Amino acid sequence: MIAGDWAAGMIGRGHKLGEIPRYGSPAWEALPQGDARAVAAVVQAAESWRWHCHPETVKRDLELEITANTQLERAQESAAFRELAAGVRHLSVVPTEATIHARRAAVTP
Repeated sequence: MIAGDWAAGMIGRGHKLGEIPRYGSPAWEALPQGDARAVAAVVQAAESWRWHCHPETVKRDLELEITANTQLERAQESAAFRELAAGVRHLSVVPTEATIHARRAAVTP
């Protein structure tokens, strides 16, 4: 028997009785002993964990994290470049040596 098929059957039995509460919640704890919804909630939690640990899910999550980190690094590099560019623009208004000599000559008697 395949795990997913068995789990789907157990969850289906729970749904026939009504809403399946979250495993460990007060609503789950209030279910009567032997209620198929209690078992279904446990199976749902187990299935969530099984899919969370599935190699394809792990691969996708890692790719998303790497992409997010790359985007963050690029944004930080862009901010650093903008800051550097602003400083260079500020330097571009520094007078040349010839301008300084001309200014000195203009004020020197």
